Amino acid sequence: MLDGDIRDWKQAVTSGQPDHSHLNVEAADSTVAAIPLDIKEWRRAERKRLLAMRRTHCAEARAHATSTLLANLTSVCESLKSETLGLYWPIKGEIEICRWASRFAAARGMKTALPVVVTKNSPLEYWQWRMGEPLTRGFWNIPVPASRIPVNPTAVIIPLIGFHKNYRLGYGGGYFDRTLAARDPKPIAIGIGYELCRLPDFTPLPHDIPMDYIVTDRAVYFG
Repeated sequence: MLDGDIRDWKQAVTSGQPDHSHLNVEAADSTVAAIPLDIKEWRRAERKRLLAMRRTHCAEARAHATSTLLANLTSVCESLKSETLGLYWPIKGEIEICRWASRFAAARGMKTALPVVVTKNSPLEYWQWRMGEPLTRGFWNIPVPASRIPVNPTAVIIPLIGFHKNYRLGYGGGYFDRTLAARDPKPIAIGIGYELCRLPDFTPLPHDIPMDYIVTDRAVYFG
């Protein structure tokens, strides 16, 4: 049973984690450059506002919201029966899921993997990894598995800065969109973030890939 509402679109780091607050993950590639200026400026402003709000989210409220969100995420992932689950390493105050995923996957005999930028402005690879295995520094100094064992996750969990319906607002680099567009079959995409990051509006562009689920501390949204 989900700890929160289930809403259809039609109806409605860990201690010692490296500090990535200085990073600018927004890419200056042709995809981003093609965004109309008004939409580009709006997205930039919303990212700045939402990241600032996330930084000031008090520790007690954040801990409670994270606990509830992970309960909702557990219910969604249990229903998918995925063999390999794609994770992410948290930066800029993103929700830490690696400990949760370690317990969840171990209890179900699943594999887990982290995304890796192999070539800048290209689709990500997912390399098999589980909690406790060695990591090394990847692009933007973000930890990645030390051993390259590429896998094809059947479901991937993707952090978001903001969301509206089934679309997520990310950092603007387009890596997750490229990855979802390039994979066949496409993995089930699960965006996660706090309900306070829900946007009143959003103009999707051709390269924006909708999520199959968005999981928050208040609800599970699905298409």
